[in-house]
Amino acid sequence: MLNFVCIFFAASVMLAPIFFFTIYFLPEKHARIQAWMPALSSGSMFGALLLMLPFSLKGYIFENSLLQFIPDIKFYFRIDLFGLYFGLVTTLIWFIVSIYSIGYMKDEKNLCRFYCFFVLCLYFTLGIAFSGNLFTLFIFYELVTLCGYPLIIHEETDEARKASRKYLYYTLTGDAFVLFSIFMAYRVTGSTDIRGAGINGIWDMFDFYLLMIFTILGFVVKASLMPLHGWVADAHPAAPSPASAILSGVLVNVGIFGMARIFYNIIGHQILIWSKFSMFLLPVVFYTIIAASVIALNQNNLKRRLAYSTIGQLSYIVFGLLLANENGITGGLVHIANHALMKGTLFLCAGVIIKETGIKNISDMKGVAKRVPITMIVFTIAALGMIGTPPLCGFISKWTLGVGALDANKPLYIAVLLASSLLAAGYFLPIIFIAFFQKQDIEKLIAGPEKWYKECDRHMLISIITGGILIILFGIYVLFPGSPFDLSSRIAKLWTQIPK
Repeated sequence: MLNFVCIFFAASVMLAPIFFFTIYFLPEKHARIQAWMPALSSGSMFGALLLMLPFSLKGYIFENSLLQFIPDIKFYFRIDLFGLYFGLVTTLIWFIVSIYSIGYMKDEKNLCRFYCFFVLCLYFTLGIAFSGNLFTLFIFYELVTLCGYPLIIHEETDEARKASRKYLYYTLTGDAFVLFSIFMAYRVTGSTDIRGAGINGIWDMFDFYLLMIFTILGFVVKASLMPLHGWVADAHPAAPSPASAILSGVLVNVGIFGMARIFYNIIGHQILIWSKFSMFLLPVVFYTIIAASVIALNQNNLKRRLAYSTIGQLSYIVFGLLLANENGITGGLVHIANHALMKGTLFLCAGVIIKETGIKNISDMKGVAKRVPITMIVFTIAALGMIGTPPLCGFISKWTLGVGALDANKPLYIAVLLASSLLAAGYFLPIIFIAFFQKQDIEKLIAGPEKWYKECDRHMLISIITGGILIILFGIYVLFPGSPFDLSSRIAKLWTQIPK
């Protein structure tokens, strides 16, 4: 019965895209119906994954092989706790953004195309989460890359065209290195299958370092580690806000996901520590955290500032993975969910501001809180979470990463986290101050709606309020079974246990 569940998910991931691709050929008059398809898809998949959660918490792994190409290569699905966790984060964020997009996109052009690739991107991302081997993962990883292009170019402005081309140049090059890393993994292990806790055997050091170099060069393009971050700052301002929220909240995390699979499900925790590879990569991670935050301070465009914040925050996750101890890995993995929720909510709030006031630059946001008060309250909650203010969920990530740094006997690493929090305060608090406490010269811009719930479309308002509530709940109910922290902690224990 339980394996039937895996077959169901595998079939959904493979066949649903064929069905939803037909959306592209439907006439525009059906766009309103099509607008609900991403919400129905992500909502139903989230519910199905929740039903699987109790079995995964008991250690059950759902797996099934659908197609065998050659003896060593097969189309294979394996839903372990990490894949389920990533799937839950993906479908939850996608559901919130899908509801938001119903209101945001209703007056836009090319809706059929947008919703077609929006929902395809969901299923292909789930394909990455449920992949049982690196071959299957690479197929879906490449498909996610290709589906991201129509989302970025959607508005078809010169800015969007330039940003989408840049996105393809970076990501397709990165995908080539991902393929090289898979070849190296196969050379060393004789298989592309994803294992529970890696091989932890004897490695040839030349093969090991070559695999690590290809992995880093391939996956960090989507994970936006400097200097391979160039596409992010251009893509987010150019894309519609629902696409920006998905890009920043989910799609950039697929690079992190692939990297974690190689680190802990192919190489193994013990080899990662023994090789001391982190000493070469951590300086790049720390530079990215600080440099991206400094650059964010000087950005006047709201979505561009949020994009640079994303670059810095994603490096927290890589930092946690490289610490290679239980608390470090837990802090990195929980930040996948926390960052996706906080940054996704921030981009949704930015979309409301742009849609309702026409304001794109922070310097023009004087008094904008009088026009969109609920939006700015939620923006403030999400921004404080990004800074690391307790009891919001961002504090949990940074605290756990700090404990992981102490466990690794590296107390100086905490200074980087503190500096990053101060810089985050430097680029978020001025936005809040300008919006709430400075006066706008154009009175019609700040004239509030007659009723609070009319500050924007109700679908948009419901989505951002939901995001704000979850940011608080994920920071308070940390130890609740099935919470992001609980799942991250369980995964870290599995990855760091000493094999018998």
